[in-house]
Amino acid sequence: MLFAASCGAGLTPSPTPTPTPTPPASSGIRVTTVAGPTCPVQHAGEVCTAPISVQVMIERADGSVVASTHTSVAGVASVAVAPGQYLVVGGPAGSPGQGFPRAPGGVTVTVQSGAYAKAELNYDTGIR
Repeated sequence: MLFAASCGAGLTPSPTPTPTPTPPASSGIRVTTVAGPTCPVQHAGEVCTAPISVQVMIERADGSVVASTHTSVAGVASVAVAPGQYLVVGGPAGSPGQGFPRAPGGVTVTVQSGAYAKAELNYDTGIR
């Protein structure tokens, strides 16, 4: 059996999408996400935080999302963005309906040309 089909017959060509500029790899944001405290009683010199893997959004001042990523199981991610000021916002953690760990407020960072700004998001476990 032989079938013949006409590709694009009578169709108007779609416009070419405008490419999104690729940010320079030499500038961006390094995000660290941790949950804490993780110890019911903290002793001097004891670290009572643990890495947490969550979704993170990078937003412009107008609230538009520039990038979205997920931190690794080690609680880290790097996102290349152009120099400027951004708000780093952590997504929810834990199971739906649970109050903890509670997501922190956004962190404002300024990215300089040729550098990576650091942003740490601290999730509250509720342990006191």
